[in-house]
Amino acid sequence: MNRIKILLILSSFLFLSACSTLDSNTNLSVKKSLSVGFKPYGVTTVNSSNGEPVRTGETSFRFEVRDGDCGNDGEGWSDCKNDRQRHEYSAGNVNGEIWFNWSLYIPDDFKSIFPATVTLGQFHQHNGSGPPFMFQTSAIHSGQKSGYNIDRQMHGSTLENKPLLTDAEMRGRWTDILVHANWKTDYRGFFRIYVNGETVPRYQYVGPTIDKKGGSPYFKFGIYQSHISRYLMGKGKDAKTPTQVVYYDNVKKGSTCTKASVYFDCAVIEAKLDTWEQPVPPPVYERSAKGIKQRFACWMDNALVKSLPNLPTQDKILALTNYLEGKSEFVSHFRMRRILGSEVITEHKAALVDIANYVGSSEEYCASL
Repeated sequence: MNRIKILLILSSFLFLSACSTLDSNTNLSVKKSLSVGFKPYGVTTVNSSNGEPVRTGETSFRFEVRDGDCGNDGEGWSDCKNDRQRHEYSAGNVNGEIWFNWSLYIPDDFKSIFPATVTLGQFHQHNGSGPPFMFQTSAIHSGQKSGYNIDRQMHGSTLENKPLLTDAEMRGRWTDILVHANWKTDYRGFFRIYVNGETVPRYQYVGPTIDKKGGSPYFKFGIYQSHISRYLMGKGKDAKTPTQVVYYDNVKKGSTCTKASVYFDCAVIEAKLDTWEQPVPPPVYERSAKGIKQRFACWMDNALVKSLPNLPTQDKILALTNYLEGKSEFVSHFRMRRILGSEVITEHKAALVDIANYVGSSEEYCASL
């Protein structure tokens, strides 16, 4: 057997050994999120016959994090060096439009570590990009010490953090989550979250769902504690984080609602999809030099007839034309102020913003005056 074949066999063996076998709790191929330092008790498959909470069938995943459970990936990242602790599973890549389902059980004795943050499920990205969506408890952004929050991020920073469920809605019972997402870097993206069999999303967002600089998104679930020093500093010397335990079941993905969900009425959900906010292409501004000059000429003629004061000079109009030409984004009056001056912008702000951001043809603009 040649050397290349041996390497291929070894690589296949290592990959398969890192991934769990599929069982009734999930249809995903999963592996340990951080392979080095992952404790034997970090995740186990438990049985209802032993009194463990199970949502469907006879088994569920049990995750546990104790004080000091900070592993690393063997390639440079270390939870111990980054104020984090976790036991998580990572699943394979997801792209385009997809449905995700999971059931989560938070025991009655689950202890909060607020103001540290605990993530119970997240969609991450490869190539160093941060997670675009995190499902959190003890969320410092919303001040909710328990319960469940959705944290939408981009470039590693929180853009919004909204409560999904309260603590009272979750303790000692199963919570079913259904996500309908379209993973896009532009306006075509969307992310909707349904809860506990509801057919109306409790959260919905339309816009970029992944970072252009990142790789494919993928799902992670378990217990992920971040910024644990926030909790420890408030507890004094020799403080430790309390042990946390949660359970997951029905962790599934599918190209349609029916292929992913377990306790949701997909026929009703899919019948309502067109009633929710839909992705809308951004406006296309007419920013050719010829078009901008034509709009300015029409407006100036109209302004001179009306004897309007503080009109821009031809040199300023040419400078603004050169600045606007080819730009695809909305241009505010703040950006034009540097070129045209404060007096011109103060006097004619609305008209100049309209000239710079006109969507139709210049002939249509001139006809509208």
